[in-house]
Amino acid sequence: MTEIKSTSVFERIDEIMPGVFLSGGRAVKVASIRKFEITCVINTAVELPHLPIPCLQCIKIPLSDSVYVDIRRHFDYVLNKINEIVDNGGRVLVHCVAGASRSATFILAYLMKFHGLNLREAYIFVKSKRSIIQPNFGFFRQLIEFEREIFGLESVKFVYSESSRTFIPDVVESELKEQLSKYKRLGIASNIKHRYAGSITQPICSFYVSAPRPITHCRLSIFLLQEKVQTCS
Repeated sequence: MTEIKSTSVFERIDEIMPGVFLSGGRAVKVASIRKFEITCVINTAVELPHLPIPCLQCIKIPLSDSVYVDIRRHFDYVLNKINEIVDNGGRVLVHCVAGASRSATFILAYLMKFHGLNLREAYIFVKSKRSIIQPNFGFFRQLIEFEREIFGLESVKFVYSESSRTFIPDVVESELKEQLSKYKRLGIASNIKHRYAGSITQPICSFYVSAPRPITHCRLSIFLLQEKVQTCS
């Protein structure tokens, strides 16, 4: 019987580029922070407490992973902070619960603002470093607006997807279609397709994130299912 290591990705810190790291909450441990010589941790999840490590700069941006959250209003502060730390030879870890939506959104915006990548290029690049990134569609809309503000153009557009029956960013269309096809073959509930459109209401799987004190349980169904699908394929 094949063992499904459903949480492996959440134990990992991924280096997106020199000095810039992305992870979920489970990976934020003292040993990992020291291993990667992280000097600043930016916690973007309202659910998660800081990891108390002496001599470590900890920044809290308490955001929910909701399509209705205004994440863009934090762009200037967070992006400038990341750039400042890297320019001064530091190493910064940006994380949320899964390391897929909130924290990934900040990394994508950072690459656009300070490295000249358009949104499509940034998404493909970060996806190659951390395969589970999937900003919710509300965050994607704000990233598109941010891209238009910086470059005067849009490299990503919302298109109607017949398979998911909603408007989605075209850059995720093929992967979402493939995921839904695999879920269908496995008999997994179809409403999982709306996870990032903001309409899913019931979790399929959940787990507790390791933290210095108990925290609320976190819905990470689609990511756990992605690993299950990859294992079963």
